Amino acid sequence: MSIQRSALVFSALLPLFSLPPMLLAQEPPQVTFGGQVRPRFESREPGNEDRNSFTSMRVRPALDARLEGNDRVLVQVQDTRLFCEEENTFSDYRADNLDLHQGLVELTDDGIGVFNTLFAANHAFFGLYDLFLNIPAHTGGLGLKDAAAEFAFTLSPRTGLRTDLHNLQSGKEGDISTRSLANELDLTLSHQLSGALTVMSGYSYVQAKDGIKELERLSRNAHRLYLILNAGF
Repeated sequence: MSIQRSALVFSALLPLFSLPPMLLAQEPPQVTFGGQVRPRFESREPGNEDRNSFTSMRVRPALDARLEGNDRVLVQVQDTRLFCEEENTFSDYRADNLDLHQGLVELTDDGIGVFNTLFAANHAFFGLYDLFLNIPAHTGGLGLKDAAAEFAFTLSPRTGLRTDLHNLQSGKEGDISTRSLANELDLTLSHQLSGALTVMSGYSYVQAKDGIKELERLSRNAHRLYLILNAGF
């Protein structure tokens, strides 16, 4: 495990060593350290074979270096684990999922910048129940169409309520009897406790159609309830 961790740290720092010599010779970069600590309690019905309810912990430390001009280097690692799956945090790695979350080397020329999508956004756009995180595998190679409606309400200066509706269909006909996959309702309530601390709770309901049952993503209607404490630094 120590060898794997060393390899991961090396790969995360590799962008720093791959910068052009002319950039390394410039003024010292402005380096900031940040990240996120996010414990989440979650209950699902139907659940998997092991459990319906669980608490996960996700930690994302990040290093962001701003070089001369608009050049930038960003490295962020992620550690995710479930509570009570390890007998010892430092020596038992059965629940440990340490990985490189994102890495970016962004070089600009004459003040011209670029927009970078660092990772997929299926979670944000295809429903919070996460039925289709791996496309095309989770749609049987048929693609996905999502007709969505989003509503946001400000309950107080620190409290907000968001409602998302999704009508999910396959992108084309195939080996399933209908293109209709599911309808999903997501309710999210968030409250900002301080500048760096937010508490969030949510509920998701999925109406399973014949298409998603035949794809074996769901066998019946599904419910999901969660509570998150999000600390950013």
